[in-house]
Order: sequence, then C-alpha cells, then structure tokens
Amino acid sequence: MQRLLYIIFISFFFIVSCAKKKPSGILSDSEITEILTQASLIDAYLNTLPLDSGRKVMPVLYDNLFKEFKIDSMQFKQNLDFYYGNPVLTEKIYTNVATELMQYERNIRQEDSVRNAFVTDSIRRVTRIQMLDSERRNLTTNYYRDNSTYNYKTNG
Repeated sequence: MQRLLYIIFISFFFIVSCAKKKPSGILSDSEITEILTQASLIDAYLNTLPLDSGRKVMPVLYDNLFKEFKIDSMQFKQNLDFYYGNPVLTEKIYTNVATELMQYERNIRQEDSVRNAFVTDSIRRVTRIQMLDSERRNLTTNYYRDNSTYNYKTNG
C-alpha cells in the first residue's frame, strides 16, 4: 500500500514538474489568434500592392496592429517563439486563425452577392428600358401605310 502511494506521489510530481507554464508577457490563446488573424489580413493586403508601395506601407500597418494590442515587435516575436515551441498549441491557434479567416471570407462573399444582385437587377432594368425604347423608335420611324381600302362590306 505504501509503495502504491509512493508511486502515485512521485508520478504526480513528475507530471507537475513537466508541465510547461507560460512565462510572463505571453499572450493568451485568443489574443494571439486575433493578432495572427489581423497579421494574415495585412499580409494579404500587402500582396496586392506593388513591391515598393508594400515596403512603404508595411511598417505603418504593423505598428497600428501592435498599438491596437498594446505590444511591441519584440513581445510579438517572444510570443511566436513560445507558441512555435509547442506544436499542439500552434496547431490549435492556426486552426482558429483559419476558421476566423473563413468567416471573414464568408461575410465578404455574402455582402458581395447582395451587391451583385442589385447591380444585375439594375442592368436588367436598363436593358429592358433600352429594348422598349428601340421598339418605340422602330414603330415611329418604320410606319408602313396600308393602301387597301376599308369598308363595311368586306370586313363586316
């Protein structure tokens, strides 16, 4: 019985001593997920710009990101080093980042489809008005007189 308690006691200390604790200054999982999501959006925007414009805009965008989350680039690098050191946490965080980015894309597609439906409806309306106008012009310019006589006997 004492051996069993002794083994349980030692295994408990091994488990507790092996568990990694977050050092001070490390952000929570949700905060680092938000930061990495915003950084992915910034990188996507920078990929649409020409190279020289991207180099001018990049520091400003990342400074605004760091100000928003009240960190600096060194703290960001320390957070990345900590989370990259634990593959399970890294996979969990990047799964959350991918989910948030898909949600952004879903929202944008939905807004875009509503906008496209409005534009398509407007284009149909304009096309119909143009067709009616061309028919009206055709009726007024291409008027052919009927030379036959109309009387009651023949048409009665």
